[in-house]
Amino acid sequence: MSAEAGGERTAPRRTDLALARFGTVLTWLPIVFAVAISVAGSVATGVVRFDVLAPAELFPIFVAGGALIVAAAFRSGRRRVAAATSVAAGWAFLIGSQAVAVMTGLADGSRDPTGWPWLVAAGAVVAYGLAVIVAGVVGWALARDLAAEARDA
Repeated sequence: MSAEAGGERTAPRRTDLALARFGTVLTWLPIVFAVAISVAGSVATGVVRFDVLAPAELFPIFVAGGALIVAAAFRSGRRRVAAATSVAAGWAFLIGSQAVAVMTGLADGSRDPTGWPWLVAAGAVVAYGLAVIVAGVVGWALARDLAAEARDA
């Protein structure tokens, strides 16, 4: 194929789509894992439980997935702001929650988990989980756009 016929863009499109798909899978893993262990624990104990810290414990997986989504977004020129913002928000909320916990004594147990420090730290962990979900949705939408573009080409 000649360059005018789009032959040069075929490999990058495929690569961008692969990055978006794999990044989306990695980004959703912390959420899927949290739901799976919560369902299993709830069934085993008969009490509804949800481990809100599980996605935070799998932060390195989110980092890898988010990096792939952002790379695919910037390579393809699609959904760059949404990808970068959602991944950056995830980083900021998790690092912020840890900073609050360390600075206020929640992390080492010198302060009871009550009051505004606990609310800020716990709220930031929940916001991190929501940012992970948003990044997963952005990755899915990016992969969908890239797959449609590849089909149309």
